[in-house]
Amino acid sequence: MSRDRRGKSAKSGKNRKSSSSNRHPNQIRVFVATPGDVSTERGILRELLEDFDLMFDGLETINIRFVGGETIVPSLGRAQESINKNLRRADIFVGIMWNRFGSDTGKFESGTEEEFKVAFDLWKERGVPWVIFYFSDVPSALNSAEETDQRKKVLAFKKTIQLVIFDVSDLSPNVMIEIGIRSRHAPFILLTRNIESLPFFLKTYHCLVYEPTVAGINNAIPELADLIRKTLAPKNKVVAKEDYQVHELAM
Repeated sequence: MSRDRRGKSAKSGKNRKSSSSNRHPNQIRVFVATPGDVSTERGILRELLEDFDLMFDGLETINIRFVGGETIVPSLGRAQESINKNLRRADIFVGIMWNRFGSDTGKFESGTEEEFKVAFDLWKERGVPWVIFYFSDVPSALNSAEETDQRKKVLAFKKTIQLVIFDVSDLSPNVMIEIGIRSRHAPFILLTRNIESLPFFLKTYHCLVYEPTVAGINNAIPELADLIRKTLAPKNKVVAKEDYQVHELAM
């Protein structure tokens, strides 16, 4: 995920609709897992979800709720267990990483890693939550051995991702490097808004073209789903929906 990092934080949400302790019958719970260096992106995502929720304010159709460590009341025992308990009720899991991997939880090397593992195991077991993971490609300087070690852990974790979807519309140098690395050991899918703007070597791969509008994205989803199935299916074998999953959108 690539974006300009904002110096200001997202709105606090004090004037927004408060969440009820009783779950709305059509509530969508979005669990967000991040280390500490993407607090800006986390705040933007929370504000976006709250804005979506306000769009449905007063209607009985849908209720969207942000869920994360800061929304959970701690209890006795291992702190991560309280977070995992709420994660198990989520409908969508969104993970975000940049340079920091996080702190050891006693079972995993970071809370974000543990939350991803819990979410992925739940998805394999029951098909929920839908799991998405973003990795920021914003340039940065690593100024200490500890920061370098954290970055190495992020890259090692990223290599475990089963399938990567790259949006190459802006021809980000970092994304180009990632494609070069990925092409040697794991599958990936390319997206673009304009096929004519791509360099010749990218045109040798199948690239899904989409329009950057709500209608355009909705129209591209069926083709993307079919492409995912074909990319991950073993040769000469047709797989059911539950046999594959996208873990990362690199945009």
